[in-house]
Amino acid sequence: MPAASENRPPQTTPAGLAGCVQTNKLRHFQAMAQRDDIPLTLTSPTPVAWEISPELVAYPEALDRMDRHVSAIARAEEPERVWLLEHPPLYTAGTSAHEADLVEPSRFPVFKAGRGGQYTYHGPGQRVAYVMLDLKRRGGDVRAFVAALEQW
Repeated sequence: MPAASENRPPQTTPAGLAGCVQTNKLRHFQAMAQRDDIPLTLTSPTPVAWEISPELVAYPEALDRMDRHVSAIARAEEPERVWLLEHPPLYTAGTSAHEADLVEPSRFPVFKAGRGGQYTYHGPGQRVAYVMLDLKRRGGDVRAFVAALEQW
């Protein structure tokens, strides 16, 4: 049986990028794309819906809506979605956050987030992008998908 890389079309530098500073990044991406152990796939056979919320969206409301939407995506009832929005003033607290680090802990609501890091401020004028994709459609490897995004 041929290796998976033998089934892939040859990678070439797109026209107009030959003299571009980004060429090295493109070559790095192409080299990674040829690795059999990391399938890099940003595309999906179905279109991704984009939504922009014109009003501020409360953080708990956004989390609830995303949970419901991700479940519907998994059941193939809704399209994948990128949701752009702004929150009212708030902090999200990562796993390394310590309440003592906040100068005024009662100034804005604080929400624990299941991510690394400390505190992040969110508020009006700061656009947040929530990306709800089925990574199984893109190879199923979160690290490979992030690597592909970084090269995009």
